[in-house]
Amino acid sequence: PAVTSGCGKHEPYLPASPDQKTLIEKVLNTGTSLEELEYQRPEAETYYRLKNNLEPSAIHTDVESLIHKGRLGNRSATDVVRELAFRKDAHPEIAFAAARTFNALKFWDDLGDATQILLYSGYSNYLEQAGLWMVQSCLEPESMDLDRLTAYLRTLPDADARKKAVAHYAEDANTDDLKQEKIFSALSEAFPKDDAFHHYLGRAQMYDAEKRVSAIYHLQQAASLNPRVPAYLTRLGFALKENGNYREAKKIYFAAAAQDPQFHTEYLMELAEIFFKQTEYAEALSCLDAIIVIEPMMQEALKLKGILLMMAGDFTGASFFFKAVEALKSR
Repeated sequence: PAVTSGCGKHEPYLPASPDQKTLIEKVLNTGTSLEELEYQRPEAETYYRLKNNLEPSAIHTDVESLIHKGRLGNRSATDVVRELAFRKDAHPEIAFAAARTFNALKFWDDLGDATQILLYSGYSNYLEQAGLWMVQSCLEPESMDLDRLTAYLRTLPDADARKKAVAHYAEDANTDDLKQEKIFSALSEAFPKDDAFHHYLGRAQMYDAEKRVSAIYHLQQAASLNPRVPAYLTRLGFALKENGNYREAKKIYFAAAAQDPQFHTEYLMELAEIFFKQTEYAEALSCLDAIIVIEPMMQEALKLKGILLMMAGDFTGASFFFKAVEALKSR
């Protein structure tokens, strides 16, 4: 069937000649070359097997041989595989083998189309891999296909499944902030109730001062939609602090510390820095003392306490903490 539902860009490939089977048989019988497809006899035999769904166990080898045997990247070979994979009665293994080959060649449009046929087939053996390929085909090209990605994500059952589908592009260090911003700006608009997409967008924007207000909004949305995720509060507190919203940031960090005691010292450090910026030095020292009891080798806490003691005129105490920091650095 044609690739529909707003996800595909191509109609199924139609053979160049209506009597292609006859031509293939002629090649098999006479050994002459098939000029329309530029194949020698072995390729014609491979095509004939696939065309008639013969020997399913050899499908992957056959599909790859059509494209790889001396013709790596050959688009006419790609068209043949498209035609085989997109037939209504084609064995689903052909679509999978085609997708695997297109992925190796980085033919992203072809990968998306072959994967979509596989997804629509309901062939459960490869649905998880097909989903990963569909996302990859949308997001790997320089010109990302966010409409197709959104259409695919709408077929998934819930927000957790949508989050899992794009998690690689949210967590991969090689995906820069601008690309993440473009991806999750589209997805947070398409799925406004999905907290993860708001979080990923806010995280991508929060280091840019010009986008920090937007980052705060999306992080607030994420925390509001799912208040049980400490990471949402942590990044919201950071964005508020960097934007100078100290009162709101302190509330967020206190809430995060109560919710996630495992990272209690990190939240206390953020609070100490906020108190320091607000010249509330006694409160800053109280946070730092609590940190040092729990984690006595946290350099940031030792350094800031040294600064506070020096500002208070306690140079001996300040010197002790500064030396401690230098000793830790030299380890």
